[in-house]
Amino acid sequence: MKVILLAKMSKRVLAALIDFVILLALTFIIFFPCGVYNAVLDDEKYNDNVNILMDNYIKTGLYVEINKAVYSISSLANEDNFKSFEDFNEFEVKVQNDETNKEEIITVNFTDSIVRYYLEKRQEANGNDVRYTNYSLDYIKKNILNIASSEEKSTNNIKSLELNEENKYYITGFDEKTSSKVQLTLDLYQNLFTNLESEISNSPINASLLQENNMIIGITLVYLLPISFGLAFIFYFLIPLFSKNGETIGKYIFKIGVISDDGYSLKKYKYLIRFLSFYIVEILGSIATFGGMFLISYVAYVFSKKKKSIHDFISKSVVIDKVNSVWFKSKEDEEIYAESHKDYDPNEQILEN
Repeated sequence: MKVILLAKMSKRVLAALIDFVILLALTFIIFFPCGVYNAVLDDEKYNDNVNILMDNYIKTGLYVEINKAVYSISSLANEDNFKSFEDFNEFEVKVQNDETNKEEIITVNFTDSIVRYYLEKRQEANGNDVRYTNYSLDYIKKNILNIASSEEKSTNNIKSLELNEENKYYITGFDEKTSSKVQLTLDLYQNLFTNLESEISNSPINASLLQENNMIIGITLVYLLPISFGLAFIFYFLIPLFSKNGETIGKYIFKIGVISDDGYSLKKYKYLIRFLSFYIVEILGSIATFGGMFLISYVAYVFSKKKKSIHDFISKSVVIDKVNSVWFKSKEDEEIYAESHKDYDPNEQILEN
């Protein structure tokens, strides 16, 4: 009597997870450490764009270069830097220099950086861009920093904007010591920097460079597809094809295998059908449908009598517990066995989940 004990879902999931992790690890090892990425990446163009972008960002005065990377001056600061109102005009940030392995101090002037950015944009516009033409010092005071005539009317505690002896713009506050008043000004500056950083990134020149670099990376990553397909072909077709019971590495570890849904060893050509349906329909299909195809396959597994996913239905296969199942290689083998065992009934089969 044939006894087909279906593999438990937990074992199937763990086996699939092991196969996927190994496949993913090998794909990235081949693509990155083995040099495929560097071979197909247009790194000269990519690096040229990065250098131009870094220069464009630094020129705004709102970014600084640290260890060959560009950081917004707002990202260097936190609330601890603003314990008093004077910190909006100048504060210090300690950074580690990777080349010298020494700590360096960067001095940041929030107010001067913001004001000069707007004034520079007005000068660059030269009356041709209405977005920046109005950026006069009075406009900045009234509409950017929202400086009010009295503390009662102020929403951010800023009293005035002046130019000091060092030719740097600085602000004074109505109440420069109360933490809640300092926080009001910090909230304004954080909003200003958020908008300015978005404006800088979305400027036509920078946006074009970023888009071009994204395209370069995107084209490079396309080469992952043939690598992943080749490895998947080995993992999900060749290894099961030459294993005894259609096992992948994960299935071998958990002692589960693949046979036909009528209780015989799966024919060789059906391993190819199983692989193609799994890779194209379920893997690529799930990517295209944002997981929709995987959900359909899971529902099919849950509600089908023989616990079959989509690729099982297409290849007419089932996944079994090898240790506790009894089956025949083919119908002919079963008939031969039945002839020598008169008490054997080929129509009797136990199917357990």
